[in-house]
Amino acid sequence: MKQIWIEDFIAIVEYGSFSRAAKARFVTQPALSRRVRALEEWLGVDLIDRSKQPVQLTKIAKNNIHKFQNLLHHMEHLRNSLAQEREGTIKLLIVTQHALTLTHLPGLLHTIKGQSNLAVNFNSRSEHRDVSISLFLQTRADLLLCNEQKHNLLENNIPGIERVQLGFDKVIAVCASDSQGQPLYPLNSKKIIKLIGFPKNSYMAEVVNDEVSELIAQHNVVIVHESVFAAGVKEMVKKGQGMAWLPYSLVKSELTQGTLIDLSNELPFVEIEVSLYRHIDSENASKTEQVFSILKNTRLPGTQTIRGDLGWG
Repeated sequence: MKQIWIEDFIAIVEYGSFSRAAKARFVTQPALSRRVRALEEWLGVDLIDRSKQPVQLTKIAKNNIHKFQNLLHHMEHLRNSLAQEREGTIKLLIVTQHALTLTHLPGLLHTIKGQSNLAVNFNSRSEHRDVSISLFLQTRADLLLCNEQKHNLLENNIPGIERVQLGFDKVIAVCASDSQGQPLYPLNSKKIIKLIGFPKNSYMAEVVNDEVSELIAQHNVVIVHESVFAAGVKEMVKKGQGMAWLPYSLVKSELTQGTLIDLSNELPFVEIEVSLYRHIDSENASKTEQVFSILKNTRLPGTQTIRGDLGWG
């Protein structure tokens, strides 16, 4: 049995289809299918019910998903522990939602490494926010970098974790500019407003739900596209495909350059916080505690700039 077989199977569980799982795993769909078949042959049981569309797990697979996840975790842990013992260093895994990988993770890692002599190597993994949180809560990651709202902090609902607030951000309405530097989708006209949104059950959809509902109630709005990837939404907005609510940190440079226009004077924004979490009681707790100590006494460059630009604090 190979570890990649288990990783492929779990990817199918998480993404719900062979095609999306293959894309996430950077392999072709036939290759992914062959590897899952190999796992099934090694186990002597079927994990996927291929007679139904979309993909469905067999009953035995559903009943044992957590065992596969635990097995993968223990395999990864063993491999990392042996490597760390050989190298004399600790390896910490930071899991983060996709947008923060672009906006905050580089500054976070730079700050930690620049302020300490920790014998630590960092690996990072970018996922959807719910997947990131799930990996962290399963203790498959040492640190979690995420956005959250003040009224719904993870630390208020989950025991055994510690949070450090890295700063603030806000989700603002933006659109591209026309040839005269004016908003491509002005709100004071009867022109149809094209909106690029987020899928119903996604985190960003929850964050801006009230703002989007208000816009739809007051204007002639057509939702032209939905995506969970904020960076992809930004690119569509830049091309003039529609307006959208996006994190300020993600569009700051475009606003400065004038390729995107901030509509906050006409549409409400939502304040969010940038949080880092760790497990209080874990094998690497002493190292993550040192990381937190550094961050509590050091301003994260990118976040400090964002907070200052918004006039907060």
